[in-house]
Amino acid sequence: MKVFKLSSIVRLGWFVAVMSTAVVAGCGGKKEDKPAEVAAEGKPAPRKAESNALKSSCDELKDRGTCTDAYERAYLAGEDQVKQNCRTGVLRNEPCPTTNLLGYCDVSGGSEPAYRVAFYSGAGKSYDATTAAAACKDNFAGSFAAP
Repeated sequence: MKVFKLSSIVRLGWFVAVMSTAVVAGCGGKKEDKPAEVAAEGKPAPRKAESNALKSSCDELKDRGTCTDAYERAYLAGEDQVKQNCRTGVLRNEPCPTTNLLGYCDVSGGSEPAYRVAFYSGAGKSYDATTAAAACKDNFAGSFAAP
């Protein structure tokens, strides 16, 4: 029987939450506008972000050495989902700090990510550039870049 560390389970839960939000927020490609008949049937029009501006961040520096910026696209799945994704951190209405920043992991791809995870040295689980890049790839299936 294989024993999993709690941190692995939490990371897996975070990954599932982020990816499910990405799927809900970014399913499909470019879609054509729905005809007027569909709106007349009472079906709601699909939600679309006006922009992909930064809306909040989830500070998990103390315990995990990370902070996650949430953009408009992340909020398409609902504010409650964003709050749930930050249940172990502190949700703030400002971007992640830049002190001791090693780099960013863009999650959910594309030119407009839903989330961007920032990795730090000297806090919580202290990363270096190599371990941060590996965590980005392994835990979030994202792309890592230095600031």
